[in-house]
Amino acid sequence: MRTVNFEPLTRAERMYLPEILRGLGTTLRHLFTKPNFAVQYPEEKRPPVPGFHGEHYLKKDAEGRPKCVACFLCSTICPARCIHIEAGPSPYPDRDKVPVKFEIHMLVCIYCGLCEEACPCDAIALSPRHFTVVDNRQDAIRGLDRLLADCPEPPGGTFRIPGHRTRNELMNEGPTADLARRAGA
Repeated sequence: MRTVNFEPLTRAERMYLPEILRGLGTTLRHLFTKPNFAVQYPEEKRPPVPGFHGEHYLKKDAEGRPKCVACFLCSTICPARCIHIEAGPSPYPDRDKVPVKFEIHMLVCIYCGLCEEACPCDAIALSPRHFTVVDNRQDAIRGLDRLLADCPEPPGGTFRIPGHRTRNELMNEGPTADLARRAGA
């Protein structure tokens, strides 16, 4: 067994005064030299990182109609079971049915983005907006009118986060473009 011998502490070290002063010096140095990373939240907001999953919204086509065809894939794949859809007959000739009732319970949602990935017609998406504060639980249930009104993109357009590619762009590139990008070519 090995014995470790410690040097005895001096009187100043036993009082911890040098360490306290050294710690205060470090604090003051960081206070005056480091940039302030705090954000005054209500007035200033940080831009979201690419891929951030925020509030849901339903997209509209070029004619201003909801893109959703009430296929129930988003509600089926949702692990939190927070999406409720009721389908009805479509007034449009190019669709069999449309959602009559489309609700998302935002307090139950885990913002995983699986609903966005499952949608075959790219009708539901997650915006870069943070969840809005509500006063009661009933206000956290977003209906069809609110989901369509929250659409941040123009009809037929695509909402873009700078530097973020959409799922369709990634799928169209194919595996060879992804491999070339990873190789640094």
